[in-house]
Amino acid sequence: MTTHSSNNFEIIDITKDRSIDSLWFSTLEEISQGSDKLKNNYKEIDLSMFISFHVAVDQNKILGFSGLQYMPSRWGSKIARCMSRFYLRPDFRHGYSLFQKPLLTETVLPMQIRDAQAADLDIVFMSREKGRSSFEKSIDYLRSKNSMINFSILDDRYNVCGCMEPIPESCKQYISIMYLNNFGKETWNLDMLKHRII
Repeated sequence: MTTHSSNNFEIIDITKDRSIDSLWFSTLEEISQGSDKLKNNYKEIDLSMFISFHVAVDQNKILGFSGLQYMPSRWGSKIARCMSRFYLRPDFRHGYSLFQKPLLTETVLPMQIRDAQAADLDIVFMSREKGRSSFEKSIDYLRSKNSMINFSILDDRYNVCGCMEPIPESCKQYISIMYLNNFGKETWNLDMLKHRII
């Protein structure tokens, strides 16, 4: 099933359901013409790099989206990044931070965790370029809302772009991880410890 209803909006996984392609591409074009400081992140989203990609739709309007990104060449074959390419339309966001109301994140994140488990992954992570303290508060908030969400923020930043040298500043990010099974810690150390920025 690719469609879910929650909080008065519909969630569609566009890696499996392409029924809103016209709306999707027009929304990306609208973002590219707007003033969002991260608009370049949304210019070309290659869905082949995602296990799932969830789009919130209400009355033929995309309210927001994010995906479960899978890039074995960067992170190894058993790791994926949740909430990648996260976006909320400005009139839906109403000044709230990334993980607070409206409740898109706490609705979509458990879906992405389940998708990662179904893909037999060992670990998922979320990352943020700036604001470690607010990132940590956001994780605490999400944990308080859903026991399935069990992320822990790491002390160091990591290069999330793999083996790029020199490391672009935008690739140096704070990381929060969630183990999906008993192999999670070993997998993280094997595939990602080499990307830790000291």
